[in-house]
This record gives sequence, structure tokens and C-alpha cells, in this order.
Amino acid sequence: MSQSLVLFLFLFGFAHVSSASHAAESVTSEKINKLIVHSKIPKSELGIFVIHSTDRSVVYKLNSEQHFIPASISKLMTTGAVLHNFGVNYKFHTQIYADGPIQDGVLNGDLYLKGGGDPAFVSEKMWMLVNDFLRSGIKKVKGALYVDDSFFDAERIDPNREEDRNDRAYDAPISALSFDWNSTTLYARPGEKAGDLAQAWVDPINDYVTLKSEIKTASSGGDFQVSRLEGVEGKDILVARGKIAVDSTEKHSYKNISDPALYAGYNLKEFLKQRGVTFDKDIGVKTTPSQAKVVADLEGDPIGKLITDMNKFSNNFIAEMLAKNLGAYKTGHQGKMSDGLQVVRDFLTGTIGFSEKDFKIVNVSGFTRRNSFTPEQFTQLLFWFKNQFDIFPEFQQSLPIAGVDGTLHKRMLNSPAQGWVRAKTGLLNGVVALSGYIGKKNESPLIFAFIYNGHHDESRVRDLFDSIAESLAQ
Repeated sequence: MSQSLVLFLFLFGFAHVSSASHAAESVTSEKINKLIVHSKIPKSELGIFVIHSTDRSVVYKLNSEQHFIPASISKLMTTGAVLHNFGVNYKFHTQIYADGPIQDGVLNGDLYLKGGGDPAFVSEKMWMLVNDFLRSGIKKVKGALYVDDSFFDAERIDPNREEDRNDRAYDAPISALSFDWNSTTLYARPGEKAGDLAQAWVDPINDYVTLKSEIKTASSGGDFQVSRLEGVEGKDILVARGKIAVDSTEKHSYKNISDPALYAGYNLKEFLKQRGVTFDKDIGVKTTPSQAKVVADLEGDPIGKLITDMNKFSNNFIAEMLAKNLGAYKTGHQGKMSDGLQVVRDFLTGTIGFSEKDFKIVNVSGFTRRNSFTPEQFTQLLFWFKNQFDIFPEFQQSLPIAGVDGTLHKRMLNSPAQGWVRAKTGLLNGVVALSGYIGKKNESPLIFAFIYNGHHDESRVRDLFDSIAESLAQ
């Protein structure tokens, strides 16, 4: 075969593939444009960018270089910085120290619970820490139980969160010593008959939270409200009022707490009490003395598991805890949000290649209206992730799956996108976002970012984004 013939066939084949590719892109654009028109959402309020994961060639774009409020898809940026710096197997520790001699099961001194910034130190983990502690042989503490959260600074609430504070679990304070997501749960069940006081419990049971329940059993219907009030000595009070139907199943309400370290301390004391360990004095706040000895050490979940918990359910608490850990990790000093934010910014500029003047991130969870990114920037980050073999499997696993789990478990059900879209969601008043990957049978995945900023019904925008994802998954 002559060289000229080979060259002709190559060029013809390339032109044919290129023409087919352009034709496919044209059909895709036409479909998406029709969906947008049908939704009646103004194009000016939408930012959409879709690329191929192989070569970053553009499938569709609309206002892709325009800056938008991204809401919780900001966590993708935080996730990148966390995995880039910590890797997937880094773990945080929570420890118990003893300061004083131990003789015949008696500690002649004080006990210290020291937090190491673990965002997933929950009841099950505390039980494991207590089991470790019991092997020290200590059954009686002559002194007090002190809590130590000095690994982070004392700033409990990031000032860059949305301004309106509330007592719901998603607005929980953060601390180097945190327990059960720094929230508590009230459970309620109806009494035997209408008019009876309902049954109510706080879980976990502890002396930090006092419950005042006035929930009544109603013959039908009914609802109750729970408020968290600050009590004395830094403790909290849950006040519950309203009704619950006599035939109702158990209902619950999640509330954040005021003082994370004290909350952890009172729960540890309760757990130890259940195992027969007693104290002569009460709980206080104090930095662990240098001469104190570790008597129990709990290794937390690896970073790979923590980012899954964060992204699947858009957990603001984990995002902010990880940011302060980044600050401590990079500076060697107390974890500060400002330092953690700077690590995220340095990652975006130094590793991903963003211009310092072309984005804004002030809150790592996206719980703010002051973050600002373009749809193209999210696809740039996601393209980078795809080529990081050491962290990409854990990152991909952390994303909600359409129609399967996380914040997408009820979306795109019974559609071509079910099980084929893995993406982070975002939602604030007037903000809807979705960004991730769309798998395609026998083809490389697509990378996308959809962002909406406006005043239309948010459910209508979500439906539009789902419809576009479904059309791309076909």
C-alpha cells in the first residue's frame, strides 16, 4: 500500500470520526437546550459545563466561565485539599491521660480526655476507648475528669457560615474534642392513650443535657417542636412541646449542643460509670499536663472513610473539622480555620492551577453565599482527580450515587442515570448545584458541573439538572 493511500485513509478516517463526534455534540446540545427551554429557567441564571474525561473536549457549555455561588459542591474543593495533603489512610486520635500514680486500681490524681480533631468520634468509638481504658486497671479516680480541646483554637463557629444561627444539627459548633457530631437526639413515642404524657428520651443519656418534655399524646395528628437552651455551668436543656398521635411510630429530633468538650466529657463519665469507674470530683476544662501518661488511645477512621461521610450526606461539620486539621497539619500549631482555608487556596492555585484572583472560598463546607467559582473550575478539579490513582477510588466512592444513596438516593430513579451518575449536590436559598461524573456504557465518563443562582422554585431546577444528567447518561 502506498504512503499516499495510507495518508488518505488516515485523514479520511480522522475526518469521519471528527464529523461524527461533532454531530453527536450537536444533538446533545440541542437536547439540553430543549430541556432548558421547557423548564422555563432563564439561561442567564444557569452555569453548565460538560466535558469528556479523556481529553477535556467540550460536550456542552452555558455561562461556563461565569462565577456562581456554589453552595455545598464547595466541599469538592475541600476534599481535594484534604486528600492531597493527608492521603486516604491518615487517622486522628482521641486519648485518655492519667496524671498521678496508680495503685490497686486507684488513680491518685486526675484523668484527661484529649481530643485530636477526630470528626467521627461517636458513641461506638467512645465505647471502644473505654474498653481500652479499662485494661489500664483503673477503677477509681481520686481527682477530676478534665477535657482538653487545645489542639484547635477556641473558635467554635466559623464566622463565614451563613449568619443566622440555629440549634439544628447541621449548624453544630466544632472543637478538637467533639462527640457524636456535637449533636444530641430526642426520641418520642406516644403514651398508651390520648391525653397521656408522651414518652421521651435523650440519646445518649448523660448529665450534660437535661430534658424537659411536655409532649402530649393526641388521638390523631399532632406535631411537636424541640428547642435547645443553654443551661447553667455550660450545660444544655432540651425543651419539647406539642403532640404525637397515639398510633404514631417513634419520632426524633436532632439538635446541636453548646460546648463540645464538656459534652464529650460528660458522656465519657457516663460510659465509665456504666463500667464501674468512679470519680471523687466533677468535670472541668484543662490542658493535659506534659507529665501525664496515655492510658487509652483510640485511632479514628481513615480519611477515605471521613470524606465519604462528608460528601454522601453533605456534612458541614466534617468539612470544617477537616479544615482545622489541615491548618494544624501544615503549621504545626493549633488548628485554625484561617490556616485551613489557606491550605485549600494553596491547593487550588498550586496544584489545580487556578488563578488567585479567579475564585473565592471563605467557608470550606459551602454554607455561605460568599464562595464563588465557575462551572469550568469544578470540571478542572474533577479532571485532576480522575488522574490521581492513589486517591481517586476513594474520592469517587465518596460521591452520592443517583437513585442509590446519599443526597441523590431519591433522584433520577428508574432512569438511565440511576447508578450511573456520581455527583456532589449543593443547596442554599436560591442556589442549586450538582457536579461529578456521568458514566456511559462502553464509553469514558463525562465530567460535569451544573450551577443555578436565581429566584425560581428550587425543585424545578433540580428536576432540570436531573433531566440533563439523564439525557447525557443515555
